[in-house]
Amino acid sequence: MTATHRLWKRERNKNQLGTGVIHEGHFYVLDTPGIAECIELNTGRLVWEKRVSGVGSKNESWSSMILSGDKIYILNQSGDTIILRASPKFELIGANSIGNELTNSTLAVSDGEFFIRTHENLWCIGEVQSRTGAAR
Repeated sequence: MTATHRLWKRERNKNQLGTGVIHEGHFYVLDTPGIAECIELNTGRLVWEKRVSGVGSKNESWSSMILSGDKIYILNQSGDTIILRASPKFELIGANSIGNELTNSTLAVSDGEFFIRTHENLWCIGEVQSRTGAAR
């Protein structure tokens, strides 16, 4: 792309492995040390930058963000799933731990269930179905 067609440009200065997400005119991205950013798409202006932490000891992340509705899901290296609101105002919704199992993977999503691959296990997080098929 030539400079005449470029809307804006930011120099890459942070260690980023995962892919970010776009929601309602904003780009959300996480760097490897665990700092999330919200960037305005039209201008490239940094709206907010916050460290996101779970309960485990390794808050670094090699994962990509997952967007569902207005929620962003991030998996850190301790196996904590951090949930942020996809909003120009920073909001940490929560963090859920699977017990400090090391991982460098991204959450996988299928039929309303989350899959977490750790160094030791494969976890499936979702609603329990009764024998009649109803959720409990």
